Amino acid sequence: MNKLLNFIAIIMTAGVFFSCDGMMDVHQQYLEGGEKIYAPKVDSLVFHNGKGRAQVWFWLLESPNVRSVDIFWNNNADSLIVPVSPSAGLDSMEVYVPLTEERAYTLYIRTTDIFGNHSLSEIGSATSYGAIYESTLTNRGVKSATTSGSTVEIQWYGIMDGYACSEVRYTGVNGEVQTVRALPNETSTSCPDAKAGSTYEHRSLYVPANSIDTFYLEWTPIVPLVKLDKSSWSVISWSDEEETDAKAAWIINGIYPNDNANDFWHSQWRAPAAPLPHWAIIDMGAPKEIVIIDTYRRRNNTNTKSVWYYAGDDPDPDAASWTKIAEGTFASGDLMTLTASISATRRYLKIYLPDSNSGANISVAEIDVFGYE
Repeated sequence: MNKLLNFIAIIMTAGVFFSCDGMMDVHQQYLEGGEKIYAPKVDSLVFHNGKGRAQVWFWLLESPNVRSVDIFWNNNADSLIVPVSPSAGLDSMEVYVPLTEERAYTLYIRTTDIFGNHSLSEIGSATSYGAIYESTLTNRGVKSATTSGSTVEIQWYGIMDGYACSEVRYTGVNGEVQTVRALPNETSTSCPDAKAGSTYEHRSLYVPANSIDTFYLEWTPIVPLVKLDKSSWSVISWSDEEETDAKAAWIINGIYPNDNANDFWHSQWRAPAAPLPHWAIIDMGAPKEIVIIDTYRRRNNTNTKSVWYYAGDDPDPDAASWTKIAEGTFASGDLMTLTASISATRRYLKIYLPDSNSGANISVAEIDVFGYE
């Protein structure tokens, strides 16, 4: 019995030795050459997009033996090896990676020390922007540019994604080129102290998301609007008026908003009072491109409610060729500014008043028109 037990013990001990030999075979490949040593990794890695490039920003902490930061992309087919000389403390560093093809990239970042050891790789992504992106951009739209004395006031349309600002340049009264900027939250820009006859140009600047670079578009001319001279205009027909007290012709005599509060066109109120709608036709003497119309109703009087404007080349009030170019409703105050919804160059302008806040009564003090001669 004892012989049998001794034999079993010998067999079991041999099995243990054979098993241990097999386990060592599995790990042997990792033990050959000694323990693997890694260089310090970069810390707090940040990637920024750019124009034909990317920026990689990071810290090196207590890494005096690190001699290069190695960046790989395109499945390691392209690389950038950047020599560095970090201190024993904390070092902030940035590297610019040339990425000529316009697309998104995956970047792998590691360090190499003076002994040839590499760190584990850190992974990030960045996008390279270029001509394709720039081709999608447009200068911010100019709604109007109005001259008043030596100042041009520019009104802007909305903005696109990535819009940073617009620049406007012109010649000042001192003969030097002046530049002003319109920020994303600004819908108007003033160009003060402009030299008479100065040209105006604008361009927009764009910064893509998370980008270190700005795209500058080409300069584009701005043609300022002018307040059209009404001195030779005439009101040639109208629906009705109080002939001796409030003539339709007074809506273009240029008096308002001066002190004469009694200078306005009023619908006929003496019996029989004229019904709605009311209208008047203005002959501008020659075709004009109308962009903005300012309508002043009678001072401190809210009779006038809605105002419609039509442009045409036939003075007949019932002509089918009239084109509606603007409409609006007074909310408060004496002035309402309307922008033409359709670009039309016509000789005649018709003001049409379809409703009222006081029965059928309307009163209009003055009309100013801004456009191009």
